[in-house]
Amino acid sequence: MDCMTRDESSMTALEIAIIFIAFVVVAAVFAFTILQAGAFSDAQGREATYGNPENAYSSMALLESIYVQNSGI
Repeated sequence: MDCMTRDESSMTALEIAIIFIAFVVVAAVFAFTILQAGAFSDAQGREATYGNPENAYSSMALLESIYVQNSGI
């Protein structure tokens, strides 16, 4: 029962190849996304450094004021 026929082993190899190709595609998309985020961050940094500081885009914004009270502890 443990013996695989030739057709079963070729089907297993085909399945492994499909899974491997899927992993490669997912890794390529992930790498492209990370590189694009780095390029965008670099462009925004250059704009903030060399451009007009009032026009620089920031990914962080203060929406509300934060008040801190010292409780004496």
